[in-house]
Amino acid sequence: MQNSTSLLGLTLILLTLAISGCSTNPSPHTSIVLPPLPNYEVQGVPSIDLSQKDIYRLTSSQKRSFLKFYNDYKNKELEPHQRLAKYLTTYMQTFDYSGQTLTASQAIENMTGDCVSLAVVTSAYAQLVGIKYLHRKVNRAPIYMRNDNIIVTAQHIRTLLFKAMYNTNDITANVWTEYINIDYYKADTDIPAEPITYQEFDALFFANLAASHLMNNDLISAYQHSKKAMDIAPHQPENINLHAIILKRLGYKEIAMALFDYGYQNLTASINLLTNYKNLAQSQNDAVLATEIEQRLLTLKDANPYQWLTLGYEEYDQERFTRAYNYFEKAKNKAPYLDDVYIALAKASYSLGKHGAAKNYLLLALDAPI
Repeated sequence: MQNSTSLLGLTLILLTLAISGCSTNPSPHTSIVLPPLPNYEVQGVPSIDLSQKDIYRLTSSQKRSFLKFYNDYKNKELEPHQRLAKYLTTYMQTFDYSGQTLTASQAIENMTGDCVSLAVVTSAYAQLVGIKYLHRKVNRAPIYMRNDNIIVTAQHIRTLLFKAMYNTNDITANVWTEYINIDYYKADTDIPAEPITYQEFDALFFANLAASHLMNNDLISAYQHSKKAMDIAPHQPENINLHAIILKRLGYKEIAMALFDYGYQNLTASINLLTNYKNLAQSQNDAVLATEIEQRLLTLKDANPYQWLTLGYEEYDQERFTRAYNYFEKAKNKAPYLDDVYIALAKASYSLGKHGAAKNYLLLALDAPI
């Protein structure tokens, strides 16, 4: 781990029954008064015992080990955020990436976890000594996990540790603020995205666990953790998307439909939520609604090019080449420096019989910086 690369890896975001992608969040400080959420609770299912505070709880020995290093006179010349970064680098060299989302104490004990787990570890130590931090999304080429007809993709998150003299809140990082990135690694294709609030991050922790349970077809545990994510951040489109998928699989199709429609009507909709809603509408033979949602998808301004590439390839696999081309074009508009977008456009163009255009796109792919 290095100063400008960090200790956090990948986060699971549950997607459509047939596609995958990453999330786009609305501003947490919106002045719009939203209508009440529809009911999203199933009666008779007990809540999970794990609380938000439990996520960051360290054992006594874990605290002692860190504080011994942090307060050592040999490290006094370092700023607090530098000491924490050094500790993570020195004492967690064997910390390996895995797909598990773990609490701070579990991750340290097992020296493994996904990027959310590593963000939790960093946060727990930062909270212990009063270091300011925030979490930021990073758009990068997604990692896919498929089980049955569920596709889950991995979304990257990293943590920023701030120098003590600066004032920061949980959603703002000025470009001149001195900070250290904590991350597993840094890829050339990383595209920094928006910070997320502490509340949204806690919800993401439970959503990850819900997605893991869903992949294992443990629908009750998936529901319990997804409901916890909804309770913490109920207006996050990805939380609504995940919870609605789980409810649909549990047989509560009407509740799922109401949740999708709420997100569609009231929130800055995500590609994932809209795609799942469109799929549900198609399964109910509501062609008018499906077409309406499709048009909304094309007007979205999601800044993550990998979202559009993913959506385009889903259309491409269904041999809907014109739709695929349109999504690939949106990806190009967001990231014209990625060779992936030109390769995708070449494939779609060739399949549409536009062989000259396909050749030109391949030449552009060769000239693309990354």
